[in-house]
Amino acid sequence: MRSLYADWRGKAGDVAAYLRLDAARHPDDPHTAELIDELTAAGPEFQELRSEHRLKDKTHGRYVYRHPVVGALDLCFETLRLPDDPDQTLIAHTAEEGSPSDTAPRLPAAWAGEGAHVG
Repeated sequence: MRSLYADWRGKAGDVAAYLRLDAARHPDDPHTAELIDELTAAGPEFQELRSEHRLKDKTHGRYVYRHPVVGALDLCFETLRLPDDPDQTLIAHTAEEGSPSDTAPRLPAAWAGEGAHVG
């Protein structure tokens, strides 16, 4: 996962803050407590992130991903929640139309298509 995000530390900090908010929303959830215990036992990095005491909700934002085939993908995301069940979410990633991040995901399919026509 570290190699997937251009800003691993920023992404990891966001995830720790999301987890802290989820734990506050559901203080009696044994699965959340188990996950926090597991991450804490894995090493000091998660402990350092948790010690920042950040709370963050995953609403919208931007991450730069490092794709192993097509390179950097600069994607925005938007989180959609159901009004009657805010714990159910759909996260949509988008790229600016016409940008390298918009066209890059199509490259492997184009390459495969080109290879299918050879011979």
